[in-house]
Amino acid sequence: MLSVNTGKTIEILLGFNDFDQATQQFMEQYGGSCQMPASQETILLIPERFGQGKLHGVHLREGLELLIHNYQLSCDLSLDFQQFSHQDGLVNLSFCLAGQYAGVMPGFKEPLEISAGQMGLATVPNVSGTVNLPKESTICVVELVIAPELAIATFLKTNYHGLVYI
Repeated sequence: MLSVNTGKTIEILLGFNDFDQATQQFMEQYGGSCQMPASQETILLIPERFGQGKLHGVHLREGLELLIHNYQLSCDLSLDFQQFSHQDGLVNLSFCLAGQYAGVMPGFKEPLEISAGQMGLATVPNVSGTVNLPKESTICVVELVIAPELAIATFLKTNYHGLVYI
């Protein structure tokens, strides 16, 4: 779904199971191009009509994804993940290096907001929601997305020095 409302925000509705599927769906519906420099990497180049930059996804291992957002938008974007299908939810560790973004997730009392220099750690049992990305600012975010079963198994293996190995 691509629609432009009176506030000139472009609303994008996505329903998918993983990053590669989301990338394919986005390109089919809204344009852009994709690079796959290695079998475990996918880079979505942002279509010029939305701005410039890329979203880089790296599959590190089963249940562990690294996402690097680095773009500057020429319009406000609202990404609706109401149809995201991930049976067990996820654990998300986000670092905002530049810019800002906000979102709304079911079950959260207040909107989720993160700005440059902030980080967030969230367990998201029902992976759905809306993320709002503002125009005219560079957005750079690094995310580590962890399947709950991997997060639990990893934290149970913490050694006596408090170090965690994934």
